[in-house]
Amino acid sequence: MSANRWVQLQTEVPLKQTESTEDAMLELGAVSVTLQDAADQPILEPGVGETPLWDSCVVKALFPSTIDTDAVSLQLKSQLQPQLDAELRWELLEDKDWSQEWKKYFKPLKCGHRLWIVPVGLMHQIPMVSIYYWTPGWPLAPAVIPQPISAYAGWTSRISRVKL
Repeated sequence: MSANRWVQLQTEVPLKQTESTEDAMLELGAVSVTLQDAADQPILEPGVGETPLWDSCVVKALFPSTIDTDAVSLQLKSQLQPQLDAELRWELLEDKDWSQEWKKYFKPLKCGHRLWIVPVGLMHQIPMVSIYYWTPGWPLAPAVIPQPISAYAGWTSRISRVKL
């Protein structure tokens, strides 16, 4: 794994300032920009071709650690004033093996009365019931209309043990 370090700039902006803030961060050297909901405002089933955003967004930009954070902050504030009234927060991030990092949060999932979906490599005390051993990233049911995994519990709970 490389020893790269990254710095992340985070600020909160209203919807009308999101695009200009994102563009300014990219112009100043951000390698990626992420937009997140700042006020727990769900967006449910947008229409085809729509890409709605929240009324208030957290904008996070990732920069190489060699960037001059003071200079970027000054330039960003000068480009977006008076729009940008929010605080700019910088955070140092260590480089990790991101392809593996998320797996520590992936836990066995109980579906129905007897079916468990268990990530390969996790040895948990699960009763002797129907268990799918699943490698994250592999499809559970290719060419099936996507539905929540638990929706398959009815017909899959009749299978005793299957290894995918």
